[in-house]
Amino acid sequence: MPDGPSTADRQGPCQKTPEATDIRLRVLAAPVQNKFGDTVFGFTVHPVLASVYYDYAVRRAKSDDAEFEIPIILGCVIAHELGHLLLGSDGHSGTGIMRPRWEPSQVQQLRMGTLLFTTEQSKQMRVEARARMRLQTGNPDPGLVPQSD
Repeated sequence: MPDGPSTADRQGPCQKTPEATDIRLRVLAAPVQNKFGDTVFGFTVHPVLASVYYDYAVRRAKSDDAEFEIPIILGCVIAHELGHLLLGSDGHSGTGIMRPRWEPSQVQQLRMGTLLFTTEQSKQMRVEARARMRLQTGNPDPGLVPQSD
C-alpha cells in the first residue's frame, strides 16, 4: 500500500468531473476559431460550463474609447453567460442583459449599471439555483440549514 494520499485525494475541485449542480466559469482570451466575428462574447455547455472571451470586453471598451470599463463589460458578459446556465440555452430575451446582441443602448445601460435580468428571469434563476442546491445537499428545503448537535 503506497504512503500518503491517493491521487484522487490530491485532486482539487477544478479537477473533479463536473456534476449537474456545479457551475464553472472559464475566461478565455479569444475563440480559437471565430466563425461569428466580434458579436459573440462567450458560450455555455449547459448545465455546468460558461466560457467568456476577455478579448470581446477589450474590443468593446476600445471601440467606445473606454478602456477603464473593461471590468464592467467583462462582468456583464460573465453574468450573461452564467444566466444561460441557470435559464437554459434559450434564455435570450428582447430586453436586458440576456439580449443576444448588445447595441449601443445596452452598452449605455451597462455603463450606468442598469443592464439587468428581467423580473421573470430573476425568478427563474432563483428557482434553478434552489433546485441545484437541493440536489447537492440532499436537503428538500435549501432555505433550511442543517443544524449540528
